[in-house]
Amino acid sequence: MREAQEEVGYQGPIALLPSLVYVRHPHFRYSNFVGLVPVEFKPRLNEEHLQAEWFYPDRPPSPLHRGTALLLDMARDQIMRAASGGYE
Repeated sequence: MREAQEEVGYQGPIALLPSLVYVRHPHFRYSNFVGLVPVEFKPRLNEEHLQAEWFYPDRPPSPLHRGTALLLDMARDQIMRAASGGYE
């Protein structure tokens, strides 16, 4: 939630769904979360980003960073279930 606040300026309610966990070796672990928000908002980006856009999980923009593509491929069912009201 802190990342959502810092990187896109989002201050409202958010449901975080644990998704892909990447482990490179015993001392490196990278966890990804899918964040669901109740309404679309205008992101306020920090210096880590060039742009942001909204898209449907089953129609992502192209090209995608390969890590983002992998995350979406692995989490697509989870995202679609959550977006259709399957999660609180």
